[in-house]
Amino acid sequence: MKLRGIALSWKNVFTRPMLILEAIAIPIVMRSASIAEELSASAVTRGIDNPAQRTSFIQLKVHAKDWMVLCFFLVAFVVLFACKYQIYGDMMMIDIDHVSFQYSGAEQENLQDFNLQIKKGECVVLTGESGCGKTCVTRLINTLIPHFLRREMSGQFSSMELILAQSNHTICQTR
Repeated sequence: MKLRGIALSWKNVFTRPMLILEAIAIPIVMRSASIAEELSASAVTRGIDNPAQRTSFIQLKVHAKDWMVLCFFLVAFVVLFACKYQIYGDMMMIDIDHVSFQYSGAEQENLQDFNLQIKKGECVVLTGESGCGKTCVTRLINTLIPHFLRREMSGQFSSMELILAQSNHTICQTR
């Protein structure tokens, strides 16, 4: 989880439960699948297919407690999944509202009163002449501009990824 930049904390468990579940459950499921495959191969080589009388046999049963735990986690998963899409379903993935930006040393603004809204699932292609602001827009979407290129800027920018990461950026600087 450190490699992906995910900290295991109570805050993240409650604010980003699906991400934590994915970061913990998927590796466990993948390891379990490979262990199950190895155990299956081991059982076959030791003669589980042999029709002779077995010397050691344990019959496993699923009890009421097992069903209750399964139902609890299934309901929790469904509720969290539904809440995620209910809360964030209608929001814009990227929302740039009246952003103006000027690089230092430039005579005029590279972006002037720029607006862009991208919904989840949309594919957007930026095209235009040289110097029209395509690179500036991509740097704004990648959050390079507010963090690394601090220049003359005004307007608002929000991204669904940043909202989910609990860091909605609003850039308002007076000129």
